Amino acid sequence: MEIIFNNATYATPADLSEVTLIQAIQLKSSIKAVKQEDTIMKAAILINLFTGIDVEAVKTQMDIAQVVVVYMVWHSMMEYSEEYIKPKASYVWNGETWYLGSPASLFSQDIMKHEFSLLKELSKAIICFSNGDWSVMPIICAAYLRRQDEELQMDIFTDPLCEKVKLMDGLPMDIVIGIGKFLKETLDIFNAINIKTDV
Repeated sequence: MEIIFNNATYATPADLSEVTLIQAIQLKSSIKAVKQEDTIMKAAILINLFTGIDVEAVKTQMDIAQVVVVYMVWHSMMEYSEEYIKPKASYVWNGETWYLGSPASLFSQDIMKHEFSLLKELSKAIICFSNGDWSVMPIICAAYLRRQDEELQMDIFTDPLCEKVKLMDGLPMDIVIGIGKFLKETLDIFNAINIKTDV
């Protein structure tokens, strides 16, 4: 989607495939302190993130109709994602095929100490995310999305410069939401099984 400001044309996303995970994390972090009803401020932050136009300039100098339309398009994309984006078995991204699967499928039947440590670290990341901390989502994506025959490595959880985690920063949000829904479905099944076994 294009917007015009000071005789220049800027592009803002019209589809979640045009938004990266790191941009979504930055946006979530930036609007955290904004009041729920302050739609113009949220829209200004959104426009700033994708165009670089100063937040105050957006609020005071930009055509209000443009600002509102950008926010409405963003809101519509998020609502669409909730309803229509479903997890897929595989995704093509960056010229490679990536497979979506539970990290549990990488573990041996008799779980080893190393594998237990991996599972423990992944559980910590999932708990942080469920508490609203989006900064761990690149780690979760790195664990759930992998190349053919790729093994889960501890450096995903321990190395802040891990190449695969950094790569996930550029993951398009339509794929991220697919992974998030897969994670939710997996946890729902796990919780249902636990409830049954506790009875």
